Amino acid sequence: MMNTFFKTSLLLIVLSGLVILVSCKDDPELPENLTAFESDQLGLASAETELAINLQLTREAEVEGTATILIEPTGLTYGTDFTTEPNATANSFAITIPAGATTASFKVKKTAGALFDGDEKIKFTISSLAPSLVVGTKKELTVTFAEIIAASGAFE
Repeated sequence: MMNTFFKTSLLLIVLSGLVILVSCKDDPELPENLTAFESDQLGLASAETELAINLQLTREAEVEGTATILIEPTGLTYGTDFTTEPNATANSFAITIPAGATTASFKVKKTAGALFDGDEKIKFTISSLAPSLVVGTKKELTVTFAEIIAASGAFE
């Protein structure tokens, strides 16, 4: 009887140990959190004074971080023809991506009284991200100071 008790106890201890070892597996790593512009091209119509631009994340940000955006204007001067919110310094600015967020945004604003021909544009480039984020496929966005009309008559 005592021998059966010890065998049963030993078997339970071994099984408990196996269950604990199996349950201690590491959780699988999450896929990279890709961060990119929603589109690679947007238009700012003549009647519009500002345009909100979004960065999309493939999943919620684990921690708060920043994205640094470079500005490359063509036919425009920052401060004279347009500004950004947040403000840029030396053709770049940073936007905060809060923990838990799946998007972050900034604005392009026309300067009051500025005149446009329709061939002006600004290229925005994601130049750096917080360590927990990775640049996705749409790392550049061109904003044209004219409406963009789909060539086929259909929107993408």
